[in-house]
Amino acid sequence: MVVTFTQTTCITPALTHYLISMGTHVCGKVKKRVKSLPRFRKVFHKGEMESKHTGHVTALRCRGNWDVFMLITFHSSQMGTTRARHHKSNASTIRPLCLVEYRNNTNPATEHTDIR
Repeated sequence: MVVTFTQTTCITPALTHYLISMGTHVCGKVKKRVKSLPRFRKVFHKGEMESKHTGHVTALRCRGNWDVFMLITFHSSQMGTTRARHHKSNASTIRPLCLVEYRNNTNPATEHTDIR
């Protein structure tokens, strides 16, 4: 299984469907305004998540300190605990497993660079 972790400017739902037809799985963040991204609820509170499925592709929106939109093909929308702890209550933080794996496999220094 080939897995590609993509950055915000590199992925669209159409490209995700093409890559899955070629046998490549995708996990990546997308911008909120990408064409053909499913519509999500407008109001989200911290800790909420919503996912929409079309065939093999899952579009995910979760809210932490800010909104995160993702396209994934090899994870479900399961939540899991992370090693990070809340600074006041010392409780484990709960995040989508696809987001945890995305953060473990990408370089945060290159995520916000402008690719032209």
